[in-house]
Amino acid sequence: MVTRKWLQWRSLQMTCILPVMACSFVPSSSPFWMQDRLISSPVFGHGRPIIRSVFLRRSTSVSFGMRSEEAENSKDGLSLWETLLGRFQGDFDNYRQVVRDRSNQMLPREGGGHEHIHCTLVPILSDEQEPDYNKMHYSVLAAFYFDGLPQRIFRFRRYALTTTNASQEVQMKLYTLSPGLEQTLRAQSSNPETWNQIVASFHNSEEPHESSRVLWNELMGCDVTWTMTPNDVHLQYCANHKNSQQPSPEGLDETVVGKEHENFDPLDATHAVMTNGEALVNSTMGDPVELLIRDELSLWQDDFWINDRGYLASNKNVMVYGNWNDVPYQLERVTRWNKEATERMPINTTTTHDDLTWTLGESWRTEAEYQANLDAVGGISTQTNNK
Repeated sequence: MVTRKWLQWRSLQMTCILPVMACSFVPSSSPFWMQDRLISSPVFGHGRPIIRSVFLRRSTSVSFGMRSEEAENSKDGLSLWETLLGRFQGDFDNYRQVVRDRSNQMLPREGGGHEHIHCTLVPILSDEQEPDYNKMHYSVLAAFYFDGLPQRIFRFRRYALTTTNASQEVQMKLYTLSPGLEQTLRAQSSNPETWNQIVASFHNSEEPHESSRVLWNELMGCDVTWTMTPNDVHLQYCANHKNSQQPSPEGLDETVVGKEHENFDPLDATHAVMTNGEALVNSTMGDPVELLIRDELSLWQDDFWINDRGYLASNKNVMVYGNWNDVPYQLERVTRWNKEATERMPINTTTTHDDLTWTLGESWRTEAEYQANLDAVGGISTQTNNK
């Protein structure tokens, strides 16, 4: 007799020949159902997974690690991989940092301040052509835009993360998107919940030029390594931020500048550095020039710091982008994705009426609200300077 238990075991055996798209860890008490059929159930025994990866069909929704409540306790016995997957998703925005900058008369670039940037991280199905079954895989689409305007994306990337069960590090490769895919995604910049479907449609396309083999182009030499251990740069900018606490500027709501008064323990974050220290890349904006890139990242449960700088390769004293004072862009969490990455769940970043959901786009705010927030920081941040 064919029993349900036999079917479940048979499904586990068949995972190795399913079209490989992604892997996911879900709690041992939660079997992973897809299309009303039990494909597999990750089982964790004594801290060791019996199966290392769960590969999903292309047509299924993506699952990306821990539930939100589990991520809240991400430093309590969870691995780097589990912690990172619980945090590296959702929306982040640095509007409050921009408010603090302007209150101290700090404008972007030479003025020592920051542009207003927003980061959207959407877990997507992985598409390793020849996957290493000894590794776990996780992919994210990352879009960065200015001034609360999703249509002003200045950087669109795919981040592909891998690790082994025994590793204390997570490796991340960076990819640009094919022109056709990026154009289609940009047309839905305000609707990132559709991005998974768009990517899947390109994967399933029968047109050779839209095959999965050409959707991504690796940025060679730009690999990033994530660890639990901060390096000297991470420690320094956390210490500088901790020591820079000041009274709230007169006339500003404490909740707007509140992040200035928090201590960010580097030991509570996951940290990343460029694997090779720095990289040479060709600029994709403005005139085609070669840039020297340096970057450090720190990711807490609800805060994401990005210390990304670009210099002219021909003259490393000339900064092209980044913060002139080496102060990271300090982004706060605005949303989380649900387990299937089909719906964003906003979170209130303060206990008052003031929050950051207006940075998600036009459907999340009124025009008056947007203009008021823009006026509070002196207008479009990329048009302000120190002159």
